[in-house]
Amino acid sequence: MKKFRFHWLVVGILILAIFNILFFWLKPEKDNIGTWISYAFIHIAYLEIILVPFLSPHSKSRHIFIENMTVVSAVYFIVEFILGSVFILFAVESWKVVLFTQLILFLVNLVVLYGVALANQKTANAEIKGETDREMMKSAMNNLQQACSFVSKEDKQQLQMAYDELKASPAKVDPSFSGLESNILLASQHILDAAQSNQLDEVRKQSSLLVQLAQLLKNSVK
Repeated sequence: MKKFRFHWLVVGILILAIFNILFFWLKPEKDNIGTWISYAFIHIAYLEIILVPFLSPHSKSRHIFIENMTVVSAVYFIVEFILGSVFILFAVESWKVVLFTQLILFLVNLVVLYGVALANQKTANAEIKGETDREMMKSAMNNLQQACSFVSKEDKQQLQMAYDELKASPAKVDPSFSGLESNILLASQHILDAAQSNQLDEVRKQSSLLVQLAQLLKNSVK
């Protein structure tokens, strides 16, 4: 990923350098404020494309987030490049018209980009939470497997039932049931601690609670 960022940055700088060479070579001799306003906004639009990969949230879908934001930035750059080139080539006298038009286009781009960024962040947060929940469930099942070596055959069957319930639990649940995974992990840790200290009544009590939590988790599927 770092190598990709470096290459992306180098390519961006090269294209920007070529644009500047062409600009100072082909621009009208009698430029005005409007020309430099357009010149600045074209650079802003292009810099946005370069910076997008660095601003995307980190998660397993980061490449999709980068693509989404790059599409928005690329559309803005193309529109800005065409509009800015027109203002530059025709040397529009009224800089206020140029500035107002450029600001409106820039603000529309920011609103769309912000909306995409919020959606990306929401997805990234959900992915991170899902991964955390899966790790907690794995830890809980591992606790149950360890506890089985400290209890009787009858209690082991109850722990196995709890283990099977956890294994069958869904990956995604309704947000209103958020926190069940941490309660399950806590109950499994209590079971392991009780089994190691030969507190069989506590093992049975926590096993029943864990089964109830696992069933509740199973029933909370969207």
